[in-house]
Amino acid sequence: MVRGLAKRQQLSHDSESFASAAEELQELSRKVLQPLEENSFFRDVHMVPKLKDSDFLSLPMVLLLGQYSTGKTTLINHILGREYPGFSIGQEPTTEKFVAVVHGTEDCIIPGEAAITDSSLPFDSLNQFGGKFLNRFECAASNIPVLKSMILVDSPGVLAGGQERTKRGYDFIKVTKWFADRADLILLLFDVSKLDISDELSRVIEAVGNNQRNFRLILNKADTLTTDEFIRVRSALMWNLRSVLPFPEQPRCYAGSFWDSQHHTTVLHEVFEKDETELFQDLAQVPRNATIRKLNEFIQRANRVKAHCLLMTKLRMDKPWVGLWDRLRGTSDRRKRELLDNLDDLCRSAANEAGMAVEDFPSVDQLKDKLLKMQFTEFPSNKEVEHLLDSWSKMMNDIVPKLRKRILYERTRTQPAELGDHLRARL
Repeated sequence: MVRGLAKRQQLSHDSESFASAAEELQELSRKVLQPLEENSFFRDVHMVPKLKDSDFLSLPMVLLLGQYSTGKTTLINHILGREYPGFSIGQEPTTEKFVAVVHGTEDCIIPGEAAITDSSLPFDSLNQFGGKFLNRFECAASNIPVLKSMILVDSPGVLAGGQERTKRGYDFIKVTKWFADRADLILLLFDVSKLDISDELSRVIEAVGNNQRNFRLILNKADTLTTDEFIRVRSALMWNLRSVLPFPEQPRCYAGSFWDSQHHTTVLHEVFEKDETELFQDLAQVPRNATIRKLNEFIQRANRVKAHCLLMTKLRMDKPWVGLWDRLRGTSDRRKRELLDNLDDLCRSAANEAGMAVEDFPSVDQLKDKLLKMQFTEFPSNKEVEHLLDSWSKMMNDIVPKLRKRILYERTRTQPAELGDHLRARL
């Protein structure tokens, strides 16, 4: 049997149930959250974008990083069970582009300019990096079951040593951070013969530093080593990384040779098979974890919106202090400043009245200058947003808890241990 065939079976398991949960979040956003945001000027004050359909419905992403010839493209093909359209493999740098491998009805290449206009894909905001980057970005579409559950992102090899003088034409670190911040799993690959940490690789690791929970290491091509060599190489990798990893705990490291061919050595075969099975289990959890992440982010935003709305209504209640009489006397700005100087107290008062955490309220220092330029009379009154806040309460106290319970049930219905036994039985 070709290695990895059974492991791939689990990667599309139960994806539809999590997609339905994401659709419910999209509907709640459209019917409840967005009207409250619009009526309270939430997006105008905080300069945050409107939630889009792709924020809920787009598939989770798995980002692969590493120096050239560490096996990123080969690992993607191993996960897929076949070669993706337009792939290239070699000893020298071959993947010159960011390639998002996505599901499609047939094999095709979608250029970057076209990909950012496709509403079914989560790449519209990549236009901020300009045309030179978009010429170095494309989607490879293929009708493979695994791609119904996730998007796999292949990246250009991180440059080493003198190669760092190469001009890419775009900000590679910022683009990498964009993908990392949206990835539900980040795999950083190392070749057992290339353990050095270049300056560019250090900057890449720093850029993904806020994603510790999703960060994994892969020590690839390890089946060429003896047991003693493997121990020394693994220890050397961890030693080299200790000064550049932006988090205190070492991430999970999977070792082996991640391709469809058999291992070169049988000495560590069981160790490598165990690590590969656990890697595929990690991948199988991506749709579940992504749905939980979307729910948590939705709850955080919903709490921020309500806190903002309550603060705006309190400022509206004090509008006589910055009303017509003050404008005629030319003292409106002074009155507004006096009111805004007590913004901390207003936040605490609103939090206590609503039974919310003060931490849900916005940073006062960031708000003062923006609010000073706005007319408080335009802010919503309690009466104007009362029905919207009632809908918010029903959503957060009734609908969201049921949705969370359902997602968690689906998430735990097939435990990792059970998945492992199932896979081992089929190998």
